Order: sequence, then C-alpha cells, then structure tokens
Amino acid sequence: MDGAQATKGRPKSMTLTLRTAEGHESPLMRMNPVPRRGPWRNPWPEGIENGVYVAGDLPFGAVGYVPSSGAFFLMQPEDWDATANDRKQASHDRVTRAQAADLARRII
Repeated sequence: MDGAQATKGRPKSMTLTLRTAEGHESPLMRMNPVPRRGPWRNPWPEGIENGVYVAGDLPFGAVGYVPSSGAFFLMQPEDWDATANDRKQASHDRVTRAQAADLARRII
C-alpha cells in the first residue's frame, strides 16, 4: 500500500500521554507519523499499546519507536505554551541539544 493510501482517514492531530512503569506521566503530546516501515492501524501505530521507546526531551519534543511494528513518530507537547516554563528552566546543554534537533520551537 502506498503512503497516500495508508494515511487516508488518519486524523489531522493525534495525541497521547506517556506513562512510565513508576507511574510518571508526560504532558499531553501531539504526535505525527514519521516516514515509516511499520504498519499503522485505526490510526495508531500497530502495537503501540504494548509500549514504546522514547528518545528526546519531552518539553521540547521526542521521537517514539514502537518495537513490535517498527513504526516511528515525532511528538511535541500539545499545549506548547503550558510547557514553556519547563523549557525556560532547561539547562544550556538541554537547550543546545533541542536546537541541534530543531526541537526548540513548535514544529507539529
């Protein structure tokens, strides 16, 4: 199935909250599919309910990877303004890494 067909019917904006095994929660995150190899269904990445790996700094943004399907997605806080204080308090190193990844501004 080509990419145009695969994205048919996917909502414009998808959100999720990440939860750790220890009970910590992320802010509500907006997600966008990244060109992918893995299957998506209804409209979530297949296997997302079984967990994801996350790389990034959540107040700025991150990439999620669903190991069971190989799907990737980009995410940033849904309410960008509500997490502004977290970004302002971030260390210089965190800000530099976010800038290098082009995540120091809202992109999705």
